[in-house]
Amino acid sequence: MTINVFNADCLEWLRQQPNNSIDSIVTDPPYGLSNTKPAQVADVLAAWVTGDTEAVPATKGGFMGKDWDSFVPPPAVWVECMRVLKPGGHMAVFAGARTQDLMGLSIRLAGFEIRDTLGWIYGSGFPKNMDIGKAIDKRGGNAHLAKEIGKAIQEARESRGLTKGWCDERFCGGTTNWSWFEGRPTGIRPPSIETFKDIVSEWPELGVYAEKVAEAEREVVGKSSHKSGIGNATQGHYTVGGTKAEAYNITAPATPEAQRWDGWGTALKPAIEPIILARKPLDGTVASNVLAHGVGGLNIDACRVPSGEPAPAGRFPANVLLDEHAAKEMDKQSGVLKSGAHKAGQPRNAKSKSSYTLNGITTYEDAGSVGGASRFFPVFKYNAKAPKRERPVIVREDGSKIQHPTVKPEKLMSWLVELITPPGGTVLDPFAGSGTTLQAARNKGFNAIGIEAEKDYIELINQRLNESEK
Repeated sequence: MTINVFNADCLEWLRQQPNNSIDSIVTDPPYGLSNTKPAQVADVLAAWVTGDTEAVPATKGGFMGKDWDSFVPPPAVWVECMRVLKPGGHMAVFAGARTQDLMGLSIRLAGFEIRDTLGWIYGSGFPKNMDIGKAIDKRGGNAHLAKEIGKAIQEARESRGLTKGWCDERFCGGTTNWSWFEGRPTGIRPPSIETFKDIVSEWPELGVYAEKVAEAEREVVGKSSHKSGIGNATQGHYTVGGTKAEAYNITAPATPEAQRWDGWGTALKPAIEPIILARKPLDGTVASNVLAHGVGGLNIDACRVPSGEPAPAGRFPANVLLDEHAAKEMDKQSGVLKSGAHKAGQPRNAKSKSSYTLNGITTYEDAGSVGGASRFFPVFKYNAKAPKRERPVIVREDGSKIQHPTVKPEKLMSWLVELITPPGGTVLDPFAGSGTTLQAARNKGFNAIGIEAEKDYIELINQRLNESEK
């Protein structure tokens, strides 16, 4: 068993590798969670279907502001993945809930067959939601005047012959926020109270709008144990940066406009990540392909759902994967259920379609089972991120840290690796991150190759693999 790690651009590295040399691919690539505009997406799709398979939008920043997450990998990457895969080889690719369409299309255009989409369902995600009622009160209930205020700000700037860039430096701390004040294609956002006061101090004619952008004071009506994006204050949760969770005030709408939109937001609680299961086209039939190339099927028995004595082999694996929180909630809703028992050799209705019967006679015994509905699905332990012991961290001499923001649990990756890799096979991860796929492959006795473009993350991979050998 060998584990090889390369610090390289995956597309450049793949182009140097031989055909039909990899048994499976399991990867967690960039999801493309940047603010890519629909027109940019349309331009990229047009480029892809007309032959420019390396095209990506000219955008920056994605999850947690990481530029490497600005867009999904283009078809050129998956073309090379398919070339190095053996005929019939499978690929399991994680995707974002709001960009899985682009990920799937990129994979399809490379020539892969989409065989299924698995859903990894978890219970501890936190919504990145904006409270619309609060947002309205922050503008004194006058958010509908944003265009009027923006026009006045633009006229004040232009009358002085100033550029937006100059205003960014003077009033916005060197950011590019000024363009929001005058209006972008995606909307307009008045300045904060503090910023507006600063502007009015130099451009007094805008003072007439001072009260219209003043934040309406909301009445405190209670306390919450959670603070958005941090955790449970009563349990002492912390952010990555070390900020302690605090209870926050529950407030009531202060203006009629905010009252109208009280309870409205902009996002749902994240609770699922899709996993696209794709396959390189077969060389003939499934039977002839597996005999010729050693791949082409799924290792069903190795990935069955444990079910105890009634069916010692376990239940057939599903395309829904649960964490312990989701499983608990499912069982709470379903209550205790009991599946029917079967005795071998007993006559049944000849029209029965049950897998327990052949020509109207039950074929084997099953004592049935008792429990919640989650017993039919694979269940993995999940935290808001992978457990701390599975998230390597390197502290530099200056005290700064190297961490990866999107680490997946090892048990989940081990299940995926075992599902699509033959015994003794080689697993490729072209976006190795912190090396969870490589660790999973080692756990299951497979060879593995990891490609990672970010040098800092190579250090995390080495730390993970070295510590696992101790």
